[in-house]
Amino acid sequence: MKMSPDWQGTFNDLNNVLKIVNDVNWNINFREKGSEWELFNDNQLIGTFDNRNEMESFIVGMALGLGSLPPEIVDQIKKYIG
Repeated sequence: MKMSPDWQGTFNDLNNVLKIVNDVNWNINFREKGSEWELFNDNQLIGTFDNRNEMESFIVGMALGLGSLPPEIVDQIKKYIG
């Protein structure tokens, strides 16, 4: 299995992980709200997490899923979402 060269790097760096998921135009962002963390696609709430570690784990899971796809499939996703 070969990961897209644009996505090479470590998955323990949140900035790198966000680069991977946002490379397919998901526009993932987050914010801390009180004692919770909210995850958004643009302005649409995706989920609320009890702590930052839970939220980061969810985002890393998204990135690992994308990173496991062959580059030609990722290209098709980019065209579809685009």
